[in-house]
Amino acid sequence: MSKMYVNVIHRADRGASMLEGIKFQQDEAHRAGIRTTILLSYEGLCDPDMVAYVKTQMGLGDEIGIHFHNMMCEEMLPYAESDEQALYLHSFSSKKKIVDRIFEVFQAEFGFVPTAIGGYIMDTETTLYIKEKYPQVKTSITNCFEEGVKMFEGNNGSWYLFSDGGPWGAFYPSKYHYLAPGRDKESSIDLVALPHLNRDMVLALTSRDDYFSSHPANVMRAKANDGPNSPYMHRFVDQWIEQKNYNGFSYYNVFVSTPWVVPGNIFVDNFEHARALYIDSLQYLKGKAEQGEVEFVTMSEFADFYKTEIGAGAAEVNLWKDILAGTKRQTFWYADSYFRAAIDLNIGGVICDFRPYVGELSGDTGPDTDILWNGNYPYVIAREHRGHSGHRCVIKYGDASASIEGKRAKGRIERTHDGKQQLVVEPISIQVGDLEVTLESAFTFTGDGRILIERRVLELSDPTAEITLTEVLDGCYGTTVYPEDMRGIELTVLSHQEEKHTIPFTYRSKEARVAAPTEVKAVIPQIRTQLSLTPEGEADWGSVKEGVLFKPYYKLTLEKKVQLGGVLSSWLNVEKR
Repeated sequence: MSKMYVNVIHRADRGASMLEGIKFQQDEAHRAGIRTTILLSYEGLCDPDMVAYVKTQMGLGDEIGIHFHNMMCEEMLPYAESDEQALYLHSFSSKKKIVDRIFEVFQAEFGFVPTAIGGYIMDTETTLYIKEKYPQVKTSITNCFEEGVKMFEGNNGSWYLFSDGGPWGAFYPSKYHYLAPGRDKESSIDLVALPHLNRDMVLALTSRDDYFSSHPANVMRAKANDGPNSPYMHRFVDQWIEQKNYNGFSYYNVFVSTPWVVPGNIFVDNFEHARALYIDSLQYLKGKAEQGEVEFVTMSEFADFYKTEIGAGAAEVNLWKDILAGTKRQTFWYADSYFRAAIDLNIGGVICDFRPYVGELSGDTGPDTDILWNGNYPYVIAREHRGHSGHRCVIKYGDASASIEGKRAKGRIERTHDGKQQLVVEPISIQVGDLEVTLESAFTFTGDGRILIERRVLELSDPTAEITLTEVLDGCYGTTVYPEDMRGIELTVLSHQEEKHTIPFTYRSKEARVAAPTEVKAVIPQIRTQLSLTPEGEADWGSVKEGVLFKPYYKLTLEKKVQLGGVLSSWLNVEKR
């Protein structure tokens, strides 16, 4: 039976109130029969009382490691090159000095090198350095899933955390970008990367997702609780358990730092409610463990499982429904070493987010890097950041046309006969002029940088009618809500008759269109990526079009005339350029 593996993680910081908080957390975890992972910050390591307490917990079987937060204190200033609060925003030379100092103090106190570490962001050069110098490390919390642009804006620009565009679960990080999974052992850092928290995978697209996570007290900021109770948290756990049915396992963590559960904290109105929610979360998970659906492990124990049973290059999917308001909304996610994609079934099954990892861009940040602070992995589609972007199907009949975007759909995950992950979008009926069309869509993820997209015409109100199905990709690139310079992008369309047209992007709405297309593509040198649509079988027309400054997007299309029972099959491909 597949299981959801659960880490309960506590961060040990400095001070009497922090000691009070972690004692509460540890006692409740042990009362539920859970062994925890305690990650000490540098301030925690400099607190004799905290260190002494953590040693008692190690004696009870809990795992002890390092967290690279709350490090920039008086004791660290002689070692670091600045008083920058975030490790990932230091220069590389400063990162190494900070890392070495923290490991040195940890080893002096505990007598060993920890196998579990963590941080809000652990950029690639830091992680590579740690793994090379401290090979005992098995696993690291490396990122906060989707805490990028919206998180920054929601905190009035006061919380500089940018990690938008990576996987939501466990993976082996690549050697070029901490948010991109490695393809194999050679391209991966030999440790298991974990998210800081699990997220609500619908609200991750539409909201500040730090409100809706596996951090029980976070739901208080979202007002998704009724005092000490939150049925939402129970539904949240259930949704993550469901993911094991799609992937053979699922990963979940509960990571609540001590300030959330002590009196007088600035995060919640009532710390007693925060404590009650924390206890309830652990007890609910305990009940699921008793039913055989959950297994509690330490961070390093999960890393051992992942390394043995999953390994580098594995794909993961997620099908999430609205568990907050109870609507029928669903979002589907897919991630592997080639790309990450999200499909919004609330708008018919539109690809609403697409991150092409194949460009192998650097994700290192700091004052000695080119990108400075922005560790987000670039998108080519990000509907929530750049509203016009997306990949959809348009149906034409006579002079009328309609997009799948106007219909809410429902999806299910299946496996093809050769084991590939597939999202089947159940049939939707669309009115196109005076014709009603029933369309079914399927997305098959082949694991090699391609998606097979099939549009099947199941019913027509006029069985003799002929319609045109069009795959439309409106793309761009970037990491924020603001447009980038699109000059340098080239759009090309090719045909079976060896006809070829290439348009350099100059913001003048130029278009090229050919019959019997073999490929329509955009080469985006800024992110070393080529994005293309190719027909599986035949298409009647293909086109490329550049946008203008008011709508700075490129458009790729494939068209095919079909009748009842007809299918338009095409490939969405991503390659390095």
